[in-house]
Amino acid sequence: MLSNQAFNAFLKTLEEPPPYAIFILATTEKHKIIPTILSRCQIFDFRRIAINDMVLHLQYICKQEGIEAEEDALHIIAQKADGALRDALSIFDRITSFSGKSIRYADVIDNLNVLDYDYYFHLTDALLAEDLPAVLNVFDQILRKGFEPDVFLTGLAEHLRNVLVCKDEATLALLEVGDNLRDRYRKQATLAPSSFLLTALSLCNDCDINFKMARHKRLHVEMSLIKMSHIGQAVKALQNGGIAAFTEKKTPDANLGTAIAKPGPAAPHPPPTETAEKSPRPPSDATELNSEQLNSVASEVRLGIRKTEKLSLRLEDFEEAVALEEAEMATRESRLSQENIQTAWSEYSAGVESPSLRQAMNQAKLG
Repeated sequence: MLSNQAFNAFLKTLEEPPPYAIFILATTEKHKIIPTILSRCQIFDFRRIAINDMVLHLQYICKQEGIEAEEDALHIIAQKADGALRDALSIFDRITSFSGKSIRYADVIDNLNVLDYDYYFHLTDALLAEDLPAVLNVFDQILRKGFEPDVFLTGLAEHLRNVLVCKDEATLALLEVGDNLRDRYRKQATLAPSSFLLTALSLCNDCDINFKMARHKRLHVEMSLIKMSHIGQAVKALQNGGIAAFTEKKTPDANLGTAIAKPGPAAPHPPPTETAEKSPRPPSDATELNSEQLNSVASEVRLGIRKTEKLSLRLEDFEEAVALEEAEMATRESRLSQENIQTAWSEYSAGVESPSLRQAMNQAKLG
């Protein structure tokens, strides 16, 4: 909050401090301090306290005060503190005054108005089972408990992220939850394919971005949940037919380039094989996967092949079209020359019946 004048005044004291004085400057915006002061300071960058460290400190306090606390409850307190130990202690005091000497997970989520993990686990199980009625019913229960749709959406994205982190042992350390929840995340990670988790996270992100612009908030979130419940079918359809159709239709495109390079009609497109005819096409839900560009390119390739089958591309036709266009451009330029304008003016003035008007037009041409 110091101005440049205040910093300069403080700099005089800082250059020749008394031997007993130690100045401690605390700020969250280090770039606002002038360089002449920063060069005379020892800089210590403090970061947010990790959740596990806060849980250990809260467990130490519980041991000193004789309080029984569930580890999951302390994890919720640490997460709500967002890296600030002072906030964690304030929340802990409030929970203690409410619950007494026994802190339970249910009491913490009720006091802090936090959505229970069980809802997200049940919802993810229903999405994996493609049970749409169960998905919508769980979402309705969450709304009836008073939670806003955007709060539910943020929690669902965090839950899917935690499940995705548990897919690999190398990223398991990024999961900041208790041991009981860690085991539940691991079990669900074994059932959830990576394609489902990545697509669901993408849908959550898109829904969150467009949430403020949606007029019907609940329907906006429900549409994303409906798409998530059909991810498994879309992935199967894409694996069975979408990619095969793209690779199969891309081969004649190389023949198209050869036909343009050499004069003469293009080689006829070979008839599709029986296997390609029987391969199913991906449904419209497949475009909700991160393959919209793949399907659009495939459609463009198919459309281009149909057009080239009807047209006979020859180099002579291309050269003739270019020559015709150049002739038209030369004609337009020649029409705008000064000589052509004067000639046309003379022809027009010669046809005028009035001698005085004809003489005025000729004088205007000479001028």
